[in-house]
Amino acid sequence: ISTGSIGPENLFQILAPGIDPALLDFASQLVGTTSSSQTVTITNNDASDLIIGTLSVSDDFALSNDFCSGQTVAASGTCTFDALFSPLSIGGKSGSVSIPGNAASSPDSVALSGTGVSPAVGVNSASLDFGNQVVGTVSAAQTVTITNTGTADLIIGTLSNTGEFALSNDLCSGQTVAASGTCTFDA
Repeated sequence: ISTGSIGPENLFQILAPGIDPALLDFASQLVGTTSSSQTVTITNNDASDLIIGTLSVSDDFALSNDFCSGQTVAASGTCTFDALFSPLSIGGKSGSVSIPGNAASSPDSVALSGTGVSPAVGVNSASLDFGNQVVGTVSAAQTVTITNTGTADLIIGTLSNTGEFALSNDLCSGQTVAASGTCTFDA
């Protein structure tokens, strides 16, 4: 009796694993910061062991708490990993986690998406010229508008002045200005 040979056609006979969720959307994240983690669970839907290789992930995304890479998951067993989003630049980002293994569907994947956002300051006037002013008197006020030209909230601290200039009608200090929003102050 011949036992036959195990050819390439017999290497991937395991059913596709269950992956929950199959898509992670990290929404908006400030450029240069890291999101909260999101967990993915892989379930072995087959009676045979699921052998998982080393997971890999696309740019702008990262893995943490990876309890799947290099693991053998028994029938009905599970493993988990966490994914993070760390955008390097503004704009929409997409990627995936590749999950190699001995399943017929290998490599399986989890789709990843998110948007890198960043505030930016725009002012309507980079400098103010008050002209000649008689000593001991106060000039007419000039209004400055700050615009958030970025894609994330701009958090403004306390404005300050130097020298013989003063601020009035300060509607910017301590404010959070949404993208495309404005605030004003007088000098």
